[in-house]
Amino acid sequence: MHPERWKRMDDLLQRALRLPQDERRAFLRRESGGDVALDEVESLLSSHDQAGSFLEQPAVHVAAQAMALVAESPAPPVRDGQIVSHYHILQKLGGGGMGVV
Repeated sequence: MHPERWKRMDDLLQRALRLPQDERRAFLRRESGGDVALDEVESLLSSHDQAGSFLEQPAVHVAAQAMALVAESPAPPVRDGQIVSHYHILQKLGGGGMGVV
């Protein structure tokens, strides 16, 4: 693809993203001037809409939400003598912020 063509498609995409979702298709039809290849911009918009909020939240917020869920429902404690899967728990050796050994 020629750089000029890519720049035009990117410009249309960025301008369309600033519009409400229900106005984008009419905008592209009006601005593309009948250029069928610029319909690729519609595909990019569709992919953008399907991506949703992916990476819109900083990772620290996602991690905090996950930690809050774990804190609300911690795993039940394992007791000495308990069998977990095919392991027989003899005794607790130690524990910390990341787990219990």
